[in-house]
Amino acid sequence: MTVLVPMEEIVPMKNGNVSSLHLIGRFLSDFNAQLSGTPGDKMDSKSSLLLKSIIDILGEPEVSKDDQKRAFELVLGQQSNAMANVLLGFFYEFGVGTDVDCPKAESLYLKLVDEKESPSAQVFALCRLVDIYSFGAPGCRLDAKRAGEYFDKLQSTAVESSWEWLEKAAETWPLAEYALAKCQLNGWGIQMYGHGARTLLRHAAGLGESFSQAALAVQLANPYMEGALKESTTLISAAVENSHDARILFALGSVHEDIGEYEQAVDAFKQSADSGHPLAWLRLGNLYKDAARYNQKADFEEAVKYYNLAGDWGCGEAFRLTGRLHEMGLAGG
Repeated sequence: MTVLVPMEEIVPMKNGNVSSLHLIGRFLSDFNAQLSGTPGDKMDSKSSLLLKSIIDILGEPEVSKDDQKRAFELVLGQQSNAMANVLLGFFYEFGVGTDVDCPKAESLYLKLVDEKESPSAQVFALCRLVDIYSFGAPGCRLDAKRAGEYFDKLQSTAVESSWEWLEKAAETWPLAEYALAKCQLNGWGIQMYGHGARTLLRHAAGLGESFSQAALAVQLANPYMEGALKESTTLISAAVENSHDARILFALGSVHEDIGEYEQAVDAFKQSADSGHPLAWLRLGNLYKDAARYNQKADFEEAVKYYNLAGDWGCGEAFRLTGRLHEMGLAGG
């Protein structure tokens, strides 16, 4: 059943973003039709209009900081709407029109884990929380228990139509492509589809989206494949030039580690850790513990120091590795 947006609800946005009521009305009719597949998971009129407006702003070939700020202010003014809240969390998580604030994003997502009126918003919030608690985000604690709980909830809640809005957004908005690719790579509420995910990442990376560049660089970092390695280093260099986000620096460390550049990996992970990435401490500990693999001298005391810091951020693996070093008599205390 198509959920049409009443024409009286369609009003021009400030700065002339909507120039034709006829065209936007026609778009929304098609957009709503695509989002109406499953009963109980259709998009309401206000959510559809909001999404159309955001895609309209952020799906342009050249998006300025003023455009991003305008999109942020638009969702900020609609916080009674669940879709607006999940978009607001996404904007805080990735710094769209505002400073990166992952703890604030986490807080907004947590309010939506039991959302009943907007299953699409609930599913996307669960997806982002699984990512934050599993793979880390600046300033947020890791939490394997919560990640598992929300993954199970996501798998039991998500249906095909839950992702139609994101798939629509991904057609023109590179950051939405990145988010969809992460879901496909990990099977978060959607069928795992590695080739499709890499296609999305490659397209978004080609448009200059830094998180996609970094993610694809990590995928391609193989010292035994010259072509892939060259592309990987080109991508990660572009990503770091565009952004010094802790997650980009973490990817930089991963690329250096994978191709055997020990000192560069240590430096990148230290920068990432100092910028708030919880898993960077774990990777530093691993580098010091396994330094012999890189023809370096292992430093188990330094490894334990970094494992303890990772543990402070909720990394259970760090506690296990610390215990193992003590059992082997390789760490003091």
